[in-house]
Amino acid sequence: MDYNALAQLLFPQVTETPETLEQRYPPRDVPAGAVVTRMAPSPTGFVHLGNLVQGLVSERMAHQSGGVLFLRVEDTDAKREVPGAVEVLIDTLKHYGILFDEGATIEGDSGAYGPYRQRQRAEIYHVYAKELVEKGKTPRDWRKSLYYHYYEFPGFHSVRAHYGVKMERYKLMHFYVDDNWELYDLKTDPEEMHNLYGKKGMEKITTELKAELARLQKEYDVPQELCR
Repeated sequence: MDYNALAQLLFPQVTETPETLEQRYPPRDVPAGAVVTRMAPSPTGFVHLGNLVQGLVSERMAHQSGGVLFLRVEDTDAKREVPGAVEVLIDTLKHYGILFDEGATIEGDSGAYGPYRQRQRAEIYHVYAKELVEKGKTPRDWRKSLYYHYYEFPGFHSVRAHYGVKMERYKLMHFYVDDNWELYDLKTDPEEMHNLYGKKGMEKITTELKAELARLQKEYDVPQELCR
């Protein structure tokens, strides 16, 4: 198959390359150890406690380290979008002292790393999608696993505190407060209704997932007290 021809057929309007985008969006000029954080709300509702908690934590992490806090609007669900939701969010967070250094504003975008509204960023993603098609294969550094961590409980979503690792087929979670594990086969059980942890025949995949979990926690420098 001619992957270059296929890429041109799928993305005829794309003329830029990942290299030109990296020149346009160079690494930020921030002090060593500075943290860049963002809020990415969906404009489908109004402000709740979870927004305030996320905003306060993100603002403190960024500004106490000399970093940057920016706002990116996840406006991809047009059918559920509530008019004025972004403006209300910005004004409410401002009332509580949470100020953005760049990003989406009431007047428009402000900053050198925009667009800051997700629907306007499609051209950026098309550049990388075209490159993947041109190569005709999965990149060597393609991510095969994902680490995540829920800290807040009790909270707005009432998700028990836990961390986990997700791979293409399996997902392993550790609810460390009460030391419970859950394992799911996402191919046969996409709704995660049947916990396979400790079941006969799952010993090998459990060992592999725990090893990958430990590797990712080390790679991301997760504090030991959160790796219980």
